Amino acid sequence: MENEKPKWLKRLENESWQAELVVSGAAIFGSLQLPKLMSEVIEGCLVFFPAFIHFGLYVLFIYLFLAINILIVSLIVHFVVRALWIGLIGLNSVFPAGINPESKSYPRHFMDQLINEYPQSLKHITELDKFCSVIFAFCSFLILTFLAITIDVVIVLLLFLLLSNVLPEEVGVGIFTTLLILLTVAGLTVYILNHKKLKESTFAKKFQYPIYKWMGIITLHIFRKPITRLSFTFISNLELKKYFAWLGGITLICMVLFFFQVLDSKLIYLTNSDFFYSTFERSDRIMHENYENTRRKDSGRILSAVLESDRITGSSMKVFIPVFSNEEDKMDALCGTYVDTENEEKKIRKEKERAFHLDCLNKYHAFYLNDSLVTADIIRYTHPNKGENGIQASLKTNILKEGLNVLRIEKMQDEQTVFRTMAIPFWFEKGPE
Repeated sequence: MENEKPKWLKRLENESWQAELVVSGAAIFGSLQLPKLMSEVIEGCLVFFPAFIHFGLYVLFIYLFLAINILIVSLIVHFVVRALWIGLIGLNSVFPAGINPESKSYPRHFMDQLINEYPQSLKHITELDKFCSVIFAFCSFLILTFLAITIDVVIVLLLFLLLSNVLPEEVGVGIFTTLLILLTVAGLTVYILNHKKLKESTFAKKFQYPIYKWMGIITLHIFRKPITRLSFTFISNLELKKYFAWLGGITLICMVLFFFQVLDSKLIYLTNSDFFYSTFERSDRIMHENYENTRRKDSGRILSAVLESDRITGSSMKVFIPVFSNEEDKMDALCGTYVDTENEEKKIRKEKERAFHLDCLNKYHAFYLNDSLVTADIIRYTHPNKGENGIQASLKTNILKEGLNVLRIEKMQDEQTVFRTMAIPFWFEKGPE
């Protein structure tokens, strides 16, 4: 028969637990590294993408954090249950009769009642084996689904970013909102047509599956066939209530992990650029990441100015100010675009271009010590922390007072408008004359 399983497939099915354990163990290790990687990617998005796309990225990362936690929990459950299954098989091979009623540890009447409630049976071992296989397949289904949706969101965000250069922002939002509404309507149509009063109607027979198919082609693309096969294998063999209850239970557990991971990341900064900037403009508190001597290795990417120390002595002080990729348009608006002179040597032209950009960086930054505007010697600098590009500025300390002082740095959108403010409180000691 065409659908009869070949012997090699039956043998692999019986021995699949070995591959499951290896893959599951490796996947658990890999998945546990993902939250930290996600935090680094979030920081990269903060400095690379323009502010108008940040909220879309926020929604994407919320989904990814939740998806990763569901995957981690599912894999750990599979690994633990499969290990229990292996233990039961080993125990059964050593003690095939199961519980021994002749044991001297308890009286016979007690042991007889115990065996009556827990008779020797291989059914529980078989059920555990099936349960493990279902969980492992479910993890595979989750991975494929997460990949498909992530690719969809990334493509949409990139298209939105490209369209924003040629179309007004409102037009781009309108296009993607329309597409989202159409997909939502299509999904609801498929669901409604599955109602018992409509599922056998002529309209349902003609349109339900084609609508579902085209939704899959658009949203799942290269993953459509494996995801569809896996999902409908689960749906058609499990009760829907049990299926969604199981998924909901795992999601609830994951929400706890998700909450703490989000708190530990910079994800909240993607919700609003004003909130992000305001975090680093306060002068009434000390933040360890604002000082080279207190900054920890796990602090991540530098997102604000970094002073050489929280206690300054001597005649000058150094501060590093990161310049993000998404600030280039503001610098261009302030300084204009450099015009190359083709009639000069390449080396001279390059030196002039560098001088133009350094002068622009000087105009772009204003330095204040205790509200007094001061001049600073600046030079372009790549910080060794994570290779952040920016400037290093040197400021004279002759106007500082003994004790608490405040350094304020303003990034200028134009000659009158401040784009961003960074403030760093510090202590100054004059030291011996």
